[in-house]
Amino acid sequence: MAPWISGAVMGLAPPHLVGMTLAQSHLLVPVSKELSIDLLEAALPEQERFVEGALESTGAAEGDPYGVVLWPAAQVVAAALLALLLRDGSRRRIVELGCGTGLCSLAASTVPKTVVLATDYRQEPLELLQQAAVLNRERLQRTGAIETSTISTKCLDFTQQAVPEADVIVAADLLYLRSASEALARGDNCHLQKNQSSWFH
Repeated sequence: MAPWISGAVMGLAPPHLVGMTLAQSHLLVPVSKELSIDLLEAALPEQERFVEGALESTGAAEGDPYGVVLWPAAQVVAAALLALLLRDGSRRRIVELGCGTGLCSLAASTVPKTVVLATDYRQEPLELLQQAAVLNRERLQRTGAIETSTISTKCLDFTQQAVPEADVIVAADLLYLRSASEALARGDNCHLQKNQSSWFH
């Protein structure tokens, strides 16, 4: 691991619960020493409903309940992505695959000159992400600290559909399904052959 990446992820504080409703939990997630991101995840009753749906589903991926909660690797990947983008400084097109609650996309949107596309094959995580993007924009602009860029969202199953062109493709906590692991490996190889300046996380 590059020293600048390990420095970016070392010592990150854990997420902090800001508040809850019946449908959502509002978290503040540190992605650097100076920046925390507002994130929304499904509240426990909603998570249980998704799990029940997954257990009743005949297709494992169709009932996948995992995109509506924050998973630990997302915080580390978001911190590393933020460090990369701040270090590089050039305009970057970012695509997050299987974004779930979208922490990596939300972090990338705080860097000037980034164009962010967050994708997931389910609509529920994308809705949580869009709401969190509004919270971040309002809080960060209110403090005058950061002006966030817009995050576009797209329902996309990257195991079946082509991944949009990007300078940086981000994926966190997606290797629990074999189909996702295989698609990421294929996409990594294909994308790097097309664009030598790309990174795949």
